[in-house]
Amino acid sequence: MVTRSLGAKARVLIAVTTLILLVVAACKPTPGYLERWKNRPGSEDRFADYLKDPKVSHAVHVRALELLVEQWEYSSGIMRGGGPLNEMRDTGERDATIRDAIPEFRRLYESDDVLRVRVRDAVWNIREATENQEIRTGLEDILVDWFTNHWQPCVLVGGVSVSNLFAAVGRQRGEGFIVDKFENGDYNDIICTLQSVGGIEWLKDSDPVVNAFISRWDSGNLPDDAQRRVTLLDEVSGFATNPIMKTWMWSKMQDENEPALHRNIFADLIARHRTDDDFDRYAALLAMENNYRWMGVQGMIQMRNTDGIEAVLAQLPATGEYRYYDGNLRYDGFKRASNTVCGMQRISELGDNTRPVFEAHINDENPHSRALAIHCLARYGSNSSVQRLNAAKAAIPGDQMVPGWSQEGTTFHQLIDETIQAIVTPDAGN
Repeated sequence: MVTRSLGAKARVLIAVTTLILLVVAACKPTPGYLERWKNRPGSEDRFADYLKDPKVSHAVHVRALELLVEQWEYSSGIMRGGGPLNEMRDTGERDATIRDAIPEFRRLYESDDVLRVRVRDAVWNIREATENQEIRTGLEDILVDWFTNHWQPCVLVGGVSVSNLFAAVGRQRGEGFIVDKFENGDYNDIICTLQSVGGIEWLKDSDPVVNAFISRWDSGNLPDDAQRRVTLLDEVSGFATNPIMKTWMWSKMQDENEPALHRNIFADLIARHRTDDDFDRYAALLAMENNYRWMGVQGMIQMRNTDGIEAVLAQLPATGEYRYYDGNLRYDGFKRASNTVCGMQRISELGDNTRPVFEAHINDENPHSRALAIHCLARYGSNSSVQRLNAAKAAIPGDQMVPGWSQEGTTFHQLIDETIQAIVTPDAGN
């Protein structure tokens, strides 16, 4: 009786255990189970939970990721930067999940225009969750296809910027698309391309992109309207520091056949994107007997502060025409230009630090360097400067004229007296 009784209990225990195991097995999700939640409110959170759950099967991980991409309109916030993929501690399983989901990504990408953009944005985010280059390349292939077959520069779609997409595909795979737009696109394509790619880090090093832009400009195959061309130039900041681009801009700025409007925007671009080698180019402008001389002066000072002032005063030509100001020859052109230089914000910021530099040049044999130094001391001189100016005045013949200073003529004695008056009575002005 005891043996039979134990056997009955064992059979009951086995039956109960089997039932529990069946219930547990039924509770484990399958890919088919996930389909029930497709497109339901809140399903994205459920799929994200399954994706990062180490207890579910690989097939469930893959399907959860596929559904998150399919429902990107609602899951994009969850999946930013890879989202729950980053919480999968098993990196091997994470990479395998992404790899096995790529075929479904492609199917969704090719199914319709709306899903195509969502998949594009999704794979850009998902690639952040893996360091496996083979998998990243597989994801980037989708981005490359979008640039190849669907990119319209003036049509903004999706939530990931074009510059970020280009950063993902990299220079080797991406620069050809930009080159093609510069070579073959219409004016609007070029403008929109420039606006889209300005933030790409590798762009400034891409000689093919720069050469394509320069060739298109020089070909004349652009609108004749000068203002529209200025708009075009104003968008090249992404590669304005490229050495080829910089050399071209300098040559265009000094090309008298270029419209003045273009030359001015080239000058502005150079000023906004200075590099160390621009200093010598600015210094070369000092020999030009027009407005570009003073652009050179300002560029040198802005780049090297008091050392720039010293270089200007040491390198200004002793002879030549200095009356050119604001596009015309003026009887007081040199004085007007000197007012502009002495009033520069950079010199004002340097303040008293400029005084020793100017004082060192008030006895120069070069009349232009001497006059500029004396005139700037009206703003930055001190009592010690007054003593130096009086000593300089005693060494200069009373009839020696300051070239290009006034219609009636101004002697160095008069210029020194005006400067001393400005120093001792600052409210009197220059």
